[in-house]
Amino acid sequence: MKLRLCFFIITLSFLAACQSIGGDAGTPSAPDAPVQPNAVIQWERDPSYVVFRADVSADPNNVDNFLLAGEVPFCTVYGDGTAVWTQETGSGSVRVLFGPLDDERIRRFVEWLTLYKEIYTHGAELDLQMSSITPVAETLYIHVNGLEHTTDAFGGWPTDYFSEILTACRELSPQPQEYVPEGAWLSVREMSFNNSADSVLWEPSVTGIDLKLIANSGEPQWVTGRGLQLLWTYLQRSSPDLQFGQLDGNFIVTLQIPNITRSYPIVPESTPPA
Repeated sequence: MKLRLCFFIITLSFLAACQSIGGDAGTPSAPDAPVQPNAVIQWERDPSYVVFRADVSADPNNVDNFLLAGEVPFCTVYGDGTAVWTQETGSGSVRVLFGPLDDERIRRFVEWLTLYKEIYTHGAELDLQMSSITPVAETLYIHVNGLEHTTDAFGGWPTDYFSEILTACRELSPQPQEYVPEGAWLSVREMSFNNSADSVLWEPSVTGIDLKLIANSGEPQWVTGRGLQLLWTYLQRSSPDLQFGQLDGNFIVTLQIPNITRSYPIVPESTPPA
């Protein structure tokens, strides 16, 4: 209760700031409403900075989160004005889309989240669930004006709260484009064959990527070209536990892409990927 009261006070303070620059506190702003040029909503312009993200919590049954690290969150707004989101296709596969956003669109979206959807009044209560098995839950994250806030599906959301916000995020960019990676960090693990998971054949001499070598190294490798495009296509069309069979082993893989996937390796600036 104290946590919610704190966030309610933050929302009121935000509302007062908007009034001071000419905003109307009595009328919540929709995503397409006009904003004042001296908007108080600020964020870092770093392309890795997450302004907003709609996602799910980590799977408690996957201890090391090897496969989850390579997944693309439902929708993310980055500090450089880029939105990245997923779209399910009729065939059950997933497409990754991205598009540019100007400052006003981002500020209108944050105003809508703050004033109309009252995101700061909802807390994160997943960890408080008295259950022997912690469930996977939908989550929302916002980081503006130096304030980070996360809320989850156990935080008292109204009906359709998450789906409405996710839809608004996915419709933010006026120029959606399908994302095709030019490079990615590839991590590989050798696994015994799983009869319950899908599998494909993988030929290093054709793809240019030897999964056995990467698995044995224990380190992610930056990959590009035809091999990457094949891996990306396979993973978009199947579940993350897709198996890749070489003559010398059976493997699962994850692709991690800066500012696209949920996480990715941090490398020294002196050795950037090509």
